[in-house]
Amino acid sequence: LLPVLMVMFVMIRLAEARGSAPGWVSSYGDDLLCLPLVLSVVLTVHRLSLRSGRFTLPGFHGLLAVVLFGILFEVILPVTGARAVADPLAILMYLAGFLGFQAGLNQPTESYHGNL
Repeated sequence: LLPVLMVMFVMIRLAEARGSAPGWVSSYGDDLLCLPLVLSVVLTVHRLSLRSGRFTLPGFHGLLAVVLFGILFEVILPVTGARAVADPLAILMYLAGFLGFQAGLNQPTESYHGNL
């Protein structure tokens, strides 16, 4: 599932660069995929360091990531003038991405060989 998310992220970025991405994809595609990608990297680092595919990230960590990403990208950066725009719906996309990560990626594996 992670490689699919990575391909989707690259496709969104390419479509945005060409100006051919639909408006809702440009506005919320990155927000939706952000936490599943970031949390998957964190999960992989933990699994590699613990040498256990059974490890899963506690739900609190993902919820904390939703809050921190929301504060950083929807409160702090828009105020600093960095080409960011505050959008409360983006926080819902972070939450949806976290829930997707919990349901599909944050599951113990029987055999784990250190690959994503």
